[in-house]
Amino acid sequence: MAETRYYRAPGGQLLALDWPPHEAVLAQITRGEMRRCDENGDPYVEPVEDGGPQELTPPAANARKDEWVGYVVRVTADTEHPVTVDEAQAMTVQDMRERYGQQ
Repeated sequence: MAETRYYRAPGGQLLALDWPPHEAVLAQITRGEMRRCDENGDPYVEPVEDGGPQELTPPAANARKDEWVGYVVRVTADTEHPVTVDEAQAMTVQDMRERYGQQ
């Protein structure tokens, strides 16, 4: 039986998705267009191992652009100037690497 995960779609609707999802849906999740949440629609909190917070790490230098877009959207989400998916898509991978990740 497939695992069910909940996501908030760009329009705000709550979706229950069988995991793993279709590759087009997975691309939206990777880019940060769909945000994981719990079944009530509250932001999902990843279980923390060893009691410490988990830091976001940049994708590999040769990672797909969608992975970099998702990383930039997530890493800037709680900042004064969060980057939207569209803004991140307009950047090159090199731009994202220089500004938000590996040099």
